[in-house]
Amino acid sequence: MNVIAAGPVGVAAVVGPPGSNTLLVTFNTSQGAGGLSFNGSARCPPVILPVYCDTAGFEVLLSGGDEWVNVPALPPFAGNTTVVLQLPAMAASQTVQAVRYAHADWPVCPVRNRIGGLPARGFLLDMTAGPKR
Repeated sequence: MNVIAAGPVGVAAVVGPPGSNTLLVTFNTSQGAGGLSFNGSARCPPVILPVYCDTAGFEVLLSGGDEWVNVPALPPFAGNTTVVLQLPAMAASQTVQAVRYAHADWPVCPVRNRIGGLPARGFLLDMTAGPKR
């Protein structure tokens, strides 16, 4: 029997093809985890105040900005280990500096292992230097 001891780990982020206004986030998964699953309906529990909980999961930091912007994931996944994020219209004229996932006091984690359901760990990826956490 294969024991899966860890959820997916974000390892890289690259801007999608020109004109697509997307960002591709790649995850490493444990052997036997079956790749990724995504629960787009994951939400904060009603007893948690919205200021402590973030339902977006993914956020990007754009050039010239000091504020993180929520970005949705687009189904289906590009392959078994990549999540495609839809960048906001304003991103077309800016550069994505970084992407982060599950950065909240009570994070909602929609990305999980397909087998076993363990959630992806929170991360911060700089677009030029790789993992920060």
